[in-house]
Amino acid sequence: MEFDESILEEFVVEVQEHLDMVEHHLLQLAQQKTAPDVEVIHRVFRSIHSIKGGAGFIPLKQMEKLAHVMETFLAEVRDNPAVLRMGTVDVLLDGVDLLKHMTEDVARSDAVDIDDVYRRLNALMEEDAPSPPAAVPEVSVPAAGRTVRFGITPETLKKIPASHEFLYVLSYDLMAEAGKSPVAVVRELNSVGIIVDAVVTPAAEELSADMTYEPLWYIVLYSSILGAEFIDQAVGLPGERIFSVDREHLPEIDAIDFDIAAQKVSLLTGIFPAGGEPFSRPEPAPPAPPVPEADDEEVSREMVEQFMVESEDMLDQVEHYLCTLHDAPEKAGEMLADAFRLIHSFKGHAGLVGFRSFAAFS
Repeated sequence: MEFDESILEEFVVEVQEHLDMVEHHLLQLAQQKTAPDVEVIHRVFRSIHSIKGGAGFIPLKQMEKLAHVMETFLAEVRDNPAVLRMGTVDVLLDGVDLLKHMTEDVARSDAVDIDDVYRRLNALMEEDAPSPPAAVPEVSVPAAGRTVRFGITPETLKKIPASHEFLYVLSYDLMAEAGKSPVAVVRELNSVGIIVDAVVTPAAEELSADMTYEPLWYIVLYSSILGAEFIDQAVGLPGERIFSVDREHLPEIDAIDFDIAAQKVSLLTGIFPAGGEPFSRPEPAPPAPPVPEADDEEVSREMVEQFMVESEDMLDQVEHYLCTLHDAPEKAGEMLADAFRLIHSFKGHAGLVGFRSFAAFS
């Protein structure tokens, strides 16, 4: 498949930024032998998760495979920081070096040998697990590209943060997403949730240079704190291509199937009937008690859009302050005070538009 140069360039720049940050944080963790900083572990996990999502989207198979095993191991470290030892940091740093090497010639990255680091990370997971971890099944996409299957394993469940109450299957037709690069779609999704798993179909080997007459589907298993009221706006899809899955039943099922032709989700299990109904906007909730200083104004889509624009700016500033703390400790007091004010404003705005999870978390 011929890659659009602008997409590749955007992807490479983003990956290199992530890897520089990951390397810095891993060196920090190497010095924290007895009490690793859990927030630093989370940052490393999020960066590797973003790299995996982008690589899978383009697709760059070797980069995705390496990032995936690193992400799986980091999920274990996130749940049990004691797993992180000097030897494990070394393997992760070797993985970072390999990913950097791949970005130097991304079009030929699938030829890079990742077997040594891949085996070492899997060996570490087997060593720390009480029993051999269940293998994550490969998603098999038929040649007709009609059905995508997401296997539900313990590793799948680990990727979904406890605060993410909502689970969806999202169906993107990339050929119809005018003006948006695949990397931009992944970045937007990662900003308001987690890409648990994803598949591009038709399979890469079937893609031709001329895709004018065929849809190119990007099917995403996606978790978020955003409920049915706002998820369509957040992910940029119409309601008929968003399918909700009851998260409470997730540990009980074996797989989620998505029929592309019918645009229908099925949950594969013998325990309860198939579910995953197409998304529909719920009936309006009873009016909440008036919020002080809100003038009893009903929350509109315009208000939510304004909130999202302002929030992105505020959170970008907070991230900048926090990332700068290490290099400018003498300004820590001032930057933390500014970050506090921004988070305080974010919390207030979230409450006004009814994003209770955002407000509670902030």
